[in-house]
Amino acid sequence: RNIMENPWFLVPLSILYAYLLKTSWRPDFFQLLLPGSLDKWNQGLQFVPELSGIKELLSSDLAFASAWVHFLAVDLFMARHVYLEWLRSKKLEVPIKHTIILCFMFGPIGLFSYAATNTIARMLGKRNKK
Repeated sequence: RNIMENPWFLVPLSILYAYLLKTSWRPDFFQLLLPGSLDKWNQGLQFVPELSGIKELLSSDLAFASAWVHFLAVDLFMARHVYLEWLRSKKLEVPIKHTIILCFMFGPIGLFSYAATNTIARMLGKRNKK
């Protein structure tokens, strides 16, 4: 509980991410990630990342590791948010372990699990009160 309540537990991952990102940086990063030009935005050029550009950027081991650390940090942040929200809601009878695991492993699916679990618990609670 103390670890999850303290936001500093994400600092080591943030430092590792910054190091990996700096080490794997490419001069053509923005050109690969966001193909297009601000001067020609109205001529159909896009600023949405393309899969081919992302694939090229993540082709080195260091760049791929930086992306993995990024995903890990975001997933941990989501799990922390869900856990703290659960504590604040004072609905400690609502199960949370499965949601935390899903947040750690699959991020957004864990957020969906939290919403679904709360909805089901609320519906069951209303039905039991009748």
